[in-house]
This record gives sequence, structure tokens and C-alpha cells, in this order.
Amino acid sequence: MPVAKEYGVKVSKKGEYDKWLKTHQPFHWFIEFYGILNGGGFDVVIGNPPYVESVKVRSCYQPKRLTTVNSGNLYGMVCEVALKILGKSSRFGVIIPMSVVSTARMTSVRNFIFAASDAVYLSHYSGNRNPSVLFEGVEMRLTICLTKTKTARAESNVVQAFSTEFRRWSSSAREYLFSCTSYVRVPDRFLSGTLFPKFGTEMEEAILAKIIDVSGPCNLGISTLIDGGHNVYAHRIASYFVKGLTFVPRFSSERDGEKRSEDYKVFSFSSKDHASAACCVINSSLFYLYFIVFSDAYHCGRDLIEQFPVNIPHLSGLQPYEIKLLEKALMNDLTTNSDIRTISYEKTGSVEMQKFFPKLSKNILDEIDTLLGRYYGFTPLELDFIINYDIKYRLGRAGDAEGEQDAVL
Repeated sequence: MPVAKEYGVKVSKKGEYDKWLKTHQPFHWFIEFYGILNGGGFDVVIGNPPYVESVKVRSCYQPKRLTTVNSGNLYGMVCEVALKILGKSSRFGVIIPMSVVSTARMTSVRNFIFAASDAVYLSHYSGNRNPSVLFEGVEMRLTICLTKTKTARAESNVVQAFSTEFRRWSSSAREYLFSCTSYVRVPDRFLSGTLFPKFGTEMEEAILAKIIDVSGPCNLGISTLIDGGHNVYAHRIASYFVKGLTFVPRFSSERDGEKRSEDYKVFSFSSKDHASAACCVINSSLFYLYFIVFSDAYHCGRDLIEQFPVNIPHLSGLQPYEIKLLEKALMNDLTTNSDIRTISYEKTGSVEMQKFFPKLSKNILDEIDTLLGRYYGFTPLELDFIINYDIKYRLGRAGDAEGEQDAVL
């Protein structure tokens, strides 16, 4: 009955109360499982919670007294309830969207999981068919979360977090996927942000720590202006390459004529040198590594680009001539290797868009990463790791499918 009152239902009005019982079907864990919860809680909870935005069920379900309500998705709230009904030193395991580590609004969910656990193991899996998916018919990037809840002697917020890389695999390797899973410890310095790093090796950790230490408080966004006069256009969708351009790519429709695609976000700088440096950074394999580690491996949003650790004025001032040559060579090569695709849409009619193939310019990208290696002080092994990062898929057949779909507005 207290639950009914929270929903504004008057228990004294039997007809209203009976209707609410039928539509909402309230469930009380302590009542239904009194013996277990009174004895400390469940030993194990495993599941695949619903991946449903809470606004879609608002008419029949309004969650109360949950710290994860602001996540806006039922899977986060289910995780919170599951952890609350577990006992000390119990086990928790769920398959949930990878947004739990790669989307800022899911920070409350991740924080709740961490606060309830001594150890958290997170493995991350591709969600498209380039080259394979975790479950047939489910094209969604997923994270498997396994934890051990806190013991009676460990009530602090200290948690050991472990992660895998963002995992891609061919269909023939599916049966070996889980037996080959390995984790690395994520340092505490990476646990306080709004995004959780998908580290797969200690090398990735060392590289990301180095660019943060070298850049200090500076990031790419500090140098951007509302209208600086020198623009870089970065595509918001990425698969195997992140694309940044210093020219407006071809895009036109029968309805609107020629325009800039809204899928290219504008980053404006006060000088051509700064724009050239930022363009080189965004296209680099180093940035791609950063993108895969911290994003959902599909959306490359403005915030992610602006947060990349780099001092653009300092970088552009070190070797301005070489940076400008590399930026110009890359833009020319991307343009030469591009083609115009025509697609028909019901709302806009025929649409023409310029399609790019960055894998064909990998030799120039390698030169850019070599320059960045000098700036950040990477060791030869670290630079080799960056240049060859995810190379099997980036330069293989899968790398031909960039996965970009321009918005038709």
C-alpha cells in the first residue's frame, strides 16, 4: 500500500486501487522473498535487463527512491535493485549496453555498481557485422559486467576495476571468444571521470596516461572558438577511422540544394596553423585509439573531440611547416580517393554525398602519428603500437565499410 500512495493512488477507493494493481502489478522484494532478504540477501543475481528508455514506460511505471533514475534507462535501475538485494560477498553478472562505460548520463549507474563492489570486471563487445556480432539479430555494442559485492569488512568506496579492450572478431572465432578473454587492471586515476576506459593492454594505459601528463590541463577544446575563421569539419560517426577535414565535403539534396552535412561538426580556430594541427590530431591513429577506448566505438561527438589531451598552440608552434604539409597532403589524398555517392530518400529526394576512404591514406596518417610521437615523447614500441592499432580490421575488408550515414535534413 505505501507504493500505491507514492503513485498518488488512494487505497481507500477500492475501484481506483484495484485498477492500479492490475495495470502496475507492484512487486515488493522484501515481502516476496522475506526469508532470503531477512537473512542477508541473494548469493547470486545474473540477468539481461531490459534496454528501454524510461520515458517509454512513464505512463505505467515511475521509479522511486533510486539513485540511477537520471540515467534514463531501465537497465541501470534494474542493476541498482539487483545489487541492493544481494548479500555480502555475493556475485552479480549482467549483459548490458556498452553505454554504461561510454556515455556520460550512465555515470550514476557505473558509480552505483562500483560503490557496491569490491571488484568489477567489464568486457566489451562489438555490435555490428564488421565483422561479427555477439548475438545473432542483435546489432548493439554490449558490456558484460561481473562483480563481487563488498564484504562486511570492506565498506569503503575503494574498488578494483578490470577491463578488456573493445573486442571485434570474425564469426569463425565466435566459439573461442570467451575462453580468450583477458582483463587488465584500470588505474584509479581513470575511475573518476564520466567515461570508463576500455583498456585491453598495459600499453594502452601507458599511452593514454602519457598524453594526459604531457598536455596537463590543456585539451583540444580550449583552442576552439565560436567563429575563429579557420574551421575543421569532423564527422560524428566513425568506425575504423575518425575523419576531420579542413574543407566542406560535397553534400546536396533535391530538396535543399548544396549545403554542409549536419553530420560534420565544426571546430573553429583563430589561425590556419591551429586548424592544421587540430586536423592532423583528429585524423591520427592516436586519436582513433583514444576514440575506441573512451567512446561507444561509433559516435565521435563534440565533447569527446574537445576533451582530447593536447596543447594545440604548443603543438602547432613546434613544427608548423611540417604540420601544414601533412595536413595539406592528407586533404589532397582524401579528396583524390573520394567518390560521390547518390542515395534516394523519401523526404529529400536524391542526395549526393562525398564518401572518403581514409585507409588509402594510411601512409600519411603514419607520418602524422610519428610527428605526434615526438610531441608526446612516445617510445618506439609505443609508437609502433599506435600505428598498428586495430590494423587487422582497419586495413582489412571491414575497413571499407566506414559506417557513416549522413543526416538528411
